[in-house]
Amino acid sequence: MSRKGLHINVYTDELYRGTRLRTGSNDGSVIHTFGHYNTITLVGKGVPEIFLADEKYPACELITRMIGGKRILTIQPIKDLWPKGYVGPMSGGAFVSTTDSRFSEYTGIYAAISLHDRFETQEMYNLLSN
Repeated sequence: MSRKGLHINVYTDELYRGTRLRTGSNDGSVIHTFGHYNTITLVGKGVPEIFLADEKYPACELITRMIGGKRILTIQPIKDLWPKGYVGPMSGGAFVSTTDSRFSEYTGIYAAISLHDRFETQEMYNLLSN
């Protein structure tokens, strides 16, 4: 299924970007699905359908949660891109934004949003959660 959406930029520290490769860690216990991308494609109901999401610009979606009475926004890969057998997604230290005003019109805020593209093995998740 082809999806169209809005290109958004991935922001992270350049030193950190080197560790955000698709494998994320030497032993494969951590994966950052968008670690080596500078631009990804926001898709979903209501997103302007301008650019095609593909291997060069993979698809992501906006997730809205209410926590403590506050609206929390995150961006995560679409479920088709989630690695099998991993726990996630969770914050991996990167943020997304764009100067395109359609992004802030869609999200309702004018700010960068946390990118939740980190996935961990169950063993690593358990180790880091205790």
